Amino acid sequence: MKKKLLTAATMLVACLAFAALPQALAAPSMFPRPVLVKAHGLTARSTVGSFCTTSVPDHGSQVRQCADFAYPLPVRGRLPARAGDVIHLRFRHNPAIVDRIENVRMRVLQVDADSFSLAGHAHHEAHVPGHPNRWIARLPHGIQGPYVLEALAGYPGPDGADFWAGLWVRPGNG
Repeated sequence: MKKKLLTAATMLVACLAFAALPQALAAPSMFPRPVLVKAHGLTARSTVGSFCTTSVPDHGSQVRQCADFAYPLPVRGRLPARAGDVIHLRFRHNPAIVDRIENVRMRVLQVDADSFSLAGHAHHEAHVPGHPNRWIARLPHGIQGPYVLEALAGYPGPDGADFWAGLWVRPGNG
């Protein structure tokens, strides 16, 4: 009798889990969307790194999710730029999360196969007036070669996300 009861309970749990599966698969991802990084009319898509996000309120409840990734992050190609160039970033909205950009800090990193170090800070990070998801910053002078632009975005509350985009920097014009 115990074996039949245990089998029935197991079947019931399996059926309930299977019935809930489509809802779980349909739920929007809480990952931030990659940032679009632009210089000289060319655009590259960033890689999303570690983040914490909060879901959009649903019937008074919210869910918070954090994810950590192994660094250095892989990047998709290298966007050509010059030292001292203004770099444009467009943060793309994910309607499932609260991802209004409150602040951005950009850094230029020198990346090796298994480590990275700060090569300089991008200067004058600022959001573009009238476009809350568009930000600009100027690359530091005196850098040349392969680098990564890191954008640390602050969302409302304690949330935020890290984005990496590859750069190939040539000497500047002055």
